[in-house]
Amino acid sequence: MRTENLLNLEGQPRKVKVAMPSLKLTTRNIIGVSLILVISFLLIIFILLPNVIDLIESAVASQGAWEWLVVFGSILLMGFLIAVPISLLIQSFMEYRNVRDLNRFGVMAKGSLVNKWVDESGGKPVYYVRYKYSAPFNTSQTVDRETFQQLRYDETLFILHLENLPHISQLDLD
Repeated sequence: MRTENLLNLEGQPRKVKVAMPSLKLTTRNIIGVSLILVISFLLIIFILLPNVIDLIESAVASQGAWEWLVVFGSILLMGFLIAVPISLLIQSFMEYRNVRDLNRFGVMAKGSLVNKWVDESGGKPVYYVRYKYSAPFNTSQTVDRETFQQLRYDETLFILHLENLPHISQLDLD
């Protein structure tokens, strides 16, 4: 979490912790996903593709269903190795853009806590809060344990959102 000096809605300076991924973290995600994509391409080019060509030749020669099934499975695996990293890369770029735009153009709105819960299904607890602001918008996000314990249902929350895309938002915490 970062700490910044911002003006609250009444124009008074206040210190807030912004519970959003930093640009540094999203940049790191983009670099990591790009490396996974490069490794996938190298795996396909140097390991899978030569073997698939041999498999196709043996499938044509034998005309057996099993060989064609292996060829089809290998082609699906290559598609998976390309599609998953590309979709993760696109998602990382979108997250980077949203964080950057919230930092540059975000406006404050008042909101309220709707719900908070802990998901322990992965072994490590993940703390979620759901908040609402600007009538139709109801959003949830993850927060750290300390923030989770400090949030109360009766307090006013400050939400940083994009004015032209209000569904893109993050919770600002005092």
